Amino acid sequence: MAKRIPTHFEVQAKRDAIDKEKREQARAKALDVIYDKSLKMFFHSALALEAHDNLIPTLTYRRQFKRDGERFVKELTRITESKYQDLVEQDAEFTYNMTEKVEGVVNKLSSLRIEDYPMLDKVLDAYLADKEFWKDNLIIEFKRNRDKELIAKQEVNG
Repeated sequence: MAKRIPTHFEVQAKRDAIDKEKREQARAKALDVIYDKSLKMFFHSALALEAHDNLIPTLTYRRQFKRDGERFVKELTRITESKYQDLVEQDAEFTYNMTEKVEGVVNKLSSLRIEDYPMLDKVLDAYLADKEFWKDNLIIEFKRNRDKELIAKQEVNG
């Protein structure tokens, strides 16, 4: 039997399909990068708002930064809420879980004394030097999104 030679149109269609797949992969990777950057921006904004809340009771804040601080908080709150909604729309369960974990870290950091930070810095260095070891030997639990569970129960119950 003679081997069939593909037509120009078949070859072009195959190339187009490969190009489309590559574009979709590149788009997915770009969206992941944007999501990661948005998540980091949200968390940094939340930390800045938390830091501002801790400054309010100080005399220095009331004397020198009150007006600028209030303006800063108003704008940052608007941006943070908008960014949070974007993140929830992209992946609600992951966003809720990461928010909970970051709030836990912030609470723990805020409870440390200043002399504890050099030790924490060394612990973080050890983690960063061998992330795979820590990932293999620690268990991190995420909670399921209760809203999804409720929706699923409502759909089942009709």
